[in-house]
Amino acid sequence: MNEAEELLLTILEDNGAALLSSGREGIASVGKMIAYLEREGVVFSPAAMGIAGQYYYAVGQTAEMERCLTDADIAFGAENRFAIYRQMYRALLHYDTDAAHYVKLLNNASFYLHEHGEPLPFLLPQDEKRLAAVRREQEGAAKQLCVRTLGGFSVTAKADGRELPWRTRKGRELFAYLLELEGQTIDRSHLIEVLWPEEIPKNAVALLHNMIYNMRKELSAYSMDGIVVYEKKRYRLLMDDIQSDSVLLHRVMDAVRRVDMEELSKEKEFFLSYQGAYLKDIDSPWADAVRQAWDEAFRMGCMFLAEDAELRRDYETAVKLYDNILAVSPYEESAAAKLLELYTRQRRWEKREECFKSFAARMEEDLGIAPGEEVLLAYEMSKAKAG
Repeated sequence: MNEAEELLLTILEDNGAALLSSGREGIASVGKMIAYLEREGVVFSPAAMGIAGQYYYAVGQTAEMERCLTDADIAFGAENRFAIYRQMYRALLHYDTDAAHYVKLLNNASFYLHEHGEPLPFLLPQDEKRLAAVRREQEGAAKQLCVRTLGGFSVTAKADGRELPWRTRKGRELFAYLLELEGQTIDRSHLIEVLWPEEIPKNAVALLHNMIYNMRKELSAYSMDGIVVYEKKRYRLLMDDIQSDSVLLHRVMDAVRRVDMEELSKEKEFFLSYQGAYLKDIDSPWADAVRQAWDEAFRMGCMFLAEDAELRRDYETAVKLYDNILAVSPYEESAAAKLLELYTRQRRWEKREECFKSFAARMEEDLGIAPGEEVLLAYEMSKAKAG
């Protein structure tokens, strides 16, 4: 490469973006430099190749744009601004074919460039209008995540009903743990102790930062990356835009602790429809502890409401509630005995037999023992009353 070619390449690298943004003459100048260097067989640096990609986009040669930005991207082997430029251009070119899809790609691209302090690529006037319109729409759109914690953890964007994917199980667990804190801040060192107790501290910090970044990037598709807040080595979730059944769970647990029958009665339908264990698919000591506490609260709430239903002779409701106690505490003899008693009062002999046999089989198969005296006595008394 001679001095003239080297000079042109340097100008392209250092001033190409400014020239493209200066108007038609600047774009034409960049085009002449690229044409000359390509004709002379000069090998472009990734930075120069990136400028070439933006130039070809400016003049409507999308195939050449793809080639140049792909070549620039390959040189890095990791996510970089050239890959993001290509993503943004593709989204702008095809936006009208599927706006709901491509707006997410534009949001993701803008998030990356902002997070890494990178400039936007060259944009046509219509592109700038498009991005401005997207920003206005996102500002006015309802932003909310719907989180399910019972029967399996899931996070769904209300905007399109799409469940958020997770790159790793730990990333999923991290979000669940921050959710459990209900907006309270947590120190980085404590987060690491909970999620990576055996990891080298330096590695754990890197893992945490990567997971927070990936979480925010995924949320950026919906302009919601701001719900994950980081301040002075402390993290928290902004709960205003999160609709979660965990809020109800904590309210119910508090009512159970206070034996607040008025509050529990308001949530009777919740106790009547057991939806599965809390965070049942997250395998971690902290999740196990919360899950056990919730199971016990659910069991006690069902017990309080079942006893109240019996006093009111609402046996059908009591049966459902005792059934749900067995769903969380499958070997609880008092609940099984109560079911046998209630089926007897209702003269539902087949259900009584089914209940006793299934409970006895579960005790034998799982624990290797027969039902205890309380269940056996309830069963014998039931048969006696049946005559």
